[in-house]
Formats: sequence, C-alpha cells, structure tokens
Amino acid sequence: MNQAIESRISRLEAVLLTTLFVILISLPVFKQWFIGEPNTEAIEGRPLNTRPELSFKRALKDFPDDYEAYYNDHFGFRSALLRVGGYIGVKYANVPLSPYVIIGKEGWLFLKSGQTEDNFRGGPVLSNADLERWKRSLEHRQELLARRGVQFLFVIAPDKQTIYPEYLPDKYRRPNDLTPAQLLVSYLAAHSNVHVLSLLEPLMNAKVSGRLYFRNDTHWNTMGAYVGYREIMERLHVWFPDLKPRDRSEFQTVDEYVKGDLARMIGMPGYSAESEPDLKQLVPTKTSSTPFQLAGADLDPMWNFTTQAAGIDNSRRLVIIHDSYTWRLEPFLSADVAQITYLTRGKDDEKYEKVLGSALEMEKPDVFIEERVERYLLTPPPDEKIIFGGDIK
Repeated sequence: MNQAIESRISRLEAVLLTTLFVILISLPVFKQWFIGEPNTEAIEGRPLNTRPELSFKRALKDFPDDYEAYYNDHFGFRSALLRVGGYIGVKYANVPLSPYVIIGKEGWLFLKSGQTEDNFRGGPVLSNADLERWKRSLEHRQELLARRGVQFLFVIAPDKQTIYPEYLPDKYRRPNDLTPAQLLVSYLAAHSNVHVLSLLEPLMNAKVSGRLYFRNDTHWNTMGAYVGYREIMERLHVWFPDLKPRDRSEFQTVDEYVKGDLARMIGMPGYSAESEPDLKQLVPTKTSSTPFQLAGADLDPMWNFTTQAAGIDNSRRLVIIHDSYTWRLEPFLSADVAQITYLTRGKDDEKYEKVLGSALEMEKPDVFIEERVERYLLTPPPDEKIIFGGDIK
C-alpha cells in the first residue's frame, strides 16, 4: 500500500518536474514569439542580425548559420541577461559588457570604438600621408568656398580622454606624444593657410572651473559646449563684427540628470548618472526649426534641419556639417545667428559630400563650418575631387 502511494507520488513528482522543466526552457521562445525583446543595439554598439528568409534564391546551407545568428540576438530575456552580465562584469571584474568601452577611474567611462590602442597609449596615430591628405582636402574645400565669397572654418572638438587623461586606467595613459588633433593642427599651421579652430587649449584652460564632459557619456556637457560656442563665435566675430558670443552672465545654471550612452553600452544605464549643470538663456531667443529638404537627397529631417532666430541684430547664414558633438552647440549657436542649416554627417562621408554643393547653392551661406570630434581625424577624408560633389560653379 505504502509502496503504491510512494510510487504514485514519485510519478507525480517526475511529471511535475518534467512539466516545470519544459515550461522553463520554453519561456525564452514564448517571450521572443509573443512579446519580443527590447532592441539592444545602443548597448552593444552594433546592428543586430535580422531574421533570414528561406527561399529558392538563397543557398540552403547558409540558412541554419544565419538563423542561429538571428536567434542569438533575439532570444527571450536576452536583454535582461545582458544587464545582469554587465552588472557582474563591471562590479566584480571591472570588465565592461561592450568591447567598445573602457572603464576608467572614479566612475569615468571612455569610448574605444573606432580608435586604436595607440590613440590611448601614445604612438603614431596619423602618418605623414594621412596629414597630407587632410591638408589637400581642407585646402580644396576652402578654395572652392572662397570662390563664392564663403568663409570656411574647420572646428576640432577634443576627445574626452584628451581633456581628462587622468581618469584613464594607468595602462592607457599617454606619454607626452601629440594627440591626433595636435598633430593635424601643427601640420596645417606649418604647411597650410586653412582656417582651423582647435578647442583643445580653451577646454584645458576651462576644466579647472568645473567638469566639461559627462562621466558616463562620450560627449561634452553643456559647460564644455559653451566653451566651444564661445570660441567659434569669437572666430566668426573677426570676419563678421555683428556676430559675437553671449557672456556667461546671460545664462542660468539648472540641473540635468543624464544617463549616458557609454553607461547604456555596458548594460548599466544608471552607472555614474548624476545631476549635471545645464545652461539656459535667462531671456530665451525665439527660434524655429524646419526640416532641411533637398531634392534627390535622402536626408533624415530629424538630423538635418534649418533654424531661424527672431529679434537678433544680424542676418548671417551658416551651413554646418557635423557629428554628434554639435548637438550641445546647437542651442547656443541657433540663438545668435539668423539662419543655420545643420547637416549631420553619417558613416558615409561621400553621401554627404555629394549633396553639399546643392545645399550651398540653395542656402547661400556667409560661413561654412565643418566640426569633427578628434577620433574622426583618424580616418582621412574622401579624395578632394569629390568634395561638394565636384567643383562649385
């Protein structure tokens, strides 16, 4: 009797355990199919694999590997596992989830993506051939613009590790070698008349007054952007006296809580997040923004647009092609210049070069500004023959 009961209980336990096991191993598939997973591209710094299609045009032998790559990027609870793995890696091993992030001292994070070890540790980061190619391309751009009476200004924003090397891990600390920006600026000063504005020295001088870059993000904060804005406007003031920067006293400081892009990339959005100073105009300038439209050009209106400022004492027009560092410059510049067209450079330089000629024809600016963060100097520009899609008539 007891043996029969125990046997039934044992079978029941086996059924329950088996059922529980099947449920547990099915949960990831259930979540993937019926709920879906959050997009983790921002965390991983790469595009995720998409679902492959099985067709007669596709080699059957490729489908299993392609589907496995897709499944590995989308299985259920993957994002939660990434967050847990990121926390454990940072907390207990000081190893980030993303290979593109360096964990520095005192909660500082640095972007490694697109940069070599030499860019952090010192060494030849730009060859003489690279420097000469930059020189030729920038001179060609300035020459073409000068024919139309347009001033050209090439603005270099330093990388965070250039301004704050003291927070890098010791193994990444550079010796006294020149940074990419210093190499290029020195070369151009000796061999060219290109109008270059390096923000390295102004930012180094300003860092004693407060933090200029986010600890958990790759960009400068509003305080750093204000330094850049001031230097740009001072340079423009030499050409156009009606353009000049606003004094620091015309802004108030408010708190801004930032969850940085580097913190997301290590799977810990709240890492080193804290209140940061944000500058706002005491008397805001009324500005408007419209998408930049150009026939035949596939430009995202979210990232390419024109701003106009009302009630200011100039009628200047600017065109700026830039990377993400200009986003914090934009509120300052847009409030002081009558019209600015912002063109966000993507990964395809040639795509934007081919539409710049038409953009300049349409906008007829007084100044063309090209802003690049220092790490983008490591890749020389396209051949000067395709700048602005060819010559400007």
